[in-house]
Amino acid sequence: SNLQDLARTLAKQGDFDAAIDSYSEALQISKKLLGSNDPQIASLHFLCGSTLFDRCDFKAALVSFRESVKIRKLKLGLESKETAKSVCMVGQTLEKIGEYDLAIDCLKEALEVLLLIKGEESLDVANCHQALGMAFKAKGDDEQAASNFAAAIQPRKMFFGEESAEVSLTYFELAESNLRLRYWDTAYNKSLEALRLRKMILGTECIEYAESLSQLGGIQLALLKQSEALNCFLEALKVFSAVEGRGHVTVAECLEKIGLIHMEQGQHSDATDSLKRAMKIYTETLGGLTSQVANVLRMLGKVEVLKESPDNAIKYFKQSVHISKEINDDISFAVSLYEIGTVLERLDKKGEAMECLKESL
Repeated sequence: SNLQDLARTLAKQGDFDAAIDSYSEALQISKKLLGSNDPQIASLHFLCGSTLFDRCDFKAALVSFRESVKIRKLKLGLESKETAKSVCMVGQTLEKIGEYDLAIDCLKEALEVLLLIKGEESLDVANCHQALGMAFKAKGDDEQAASNFAAAIQPRKMFFGEESAEVSLTYFELAESNLRLRYWDTAYNKSLEALRLRKMILGTECIEYAESLSQLGGIQLALLKQSEALNCFLEALKVFSAVEGRGHVTVAECLEKIGLIHMEQGQHSDATDSLKRAMKIYTETLGGLTSQVANVLRMLGKVEVLKESPDNAIKYFKQSVHISKEINDDISFAVSLYEIGTVLERLDKKGEAMECLKESL
């Protein structure tokens, strides 16, 4: 008991290695006293798994959670709350290591039991919905992700309070799912609420606030609210630069969006400047042969088209084609080839244009 209490304290303090050592020692002693299949042993496996999970050692966490499930199913039954919570953590851990289908199966199993025992309004059920939302999001099933995030909001409000970081996270994820589904109005409303909560709770100098600004900017861009979107991305750029550093990928992503807006507003010089800054960061952080660099080169080409500089446009498009081919990005390759074809067609080079357009299909 003393070792377990010490381990919990160490885990809360962020000293995960020491906490895990204490849990391991407690497990050894408890197994000698109680045997390997006592519910107390299952609890220690669960706590140790949770600490490993927080340390992002997901493979080791999975072993601990599965041990907890095995014992709890044996001693407490398939339909106990404790068993369901262990199964839920197995699901969350599987999601972290990319086993999305297995994760979803586990989380659905846990949710079914928890609904029977605790009802829709319980925190355990809400957390299970939240975890299912994350698993469906990772798998690319945005309809199911949105449905589960929506189901998580009300009970999380009841437990954490309507104005809490936990609720703001669920609103953010719900907005993200609706954004990918192109449900613009719903995405906008949820994103705005997430931003409001994060600004109030966490302040304006944190990553979460910048992420919400960037998300809202993307939705406003889709709604053709270019000025509002630009303001969001400029503010996000300021926060990301201060917190992450000027050479971080998040800074490049903001600059890319800012460049796009400047391009659409006819501010060609500003667009080129922002896009070149984005490309420099992408190249330095991710390397030159990446989809991000290929996309920015294509956007630079579009700016040159608008500036009526076809030779420069083709130069950028060809660079994008080369990178896309090298990294086997067929969609980017086809789009950039198509852009070359349209420029050549305007230059009345119909034979070359037709070749590019055919190859892009």
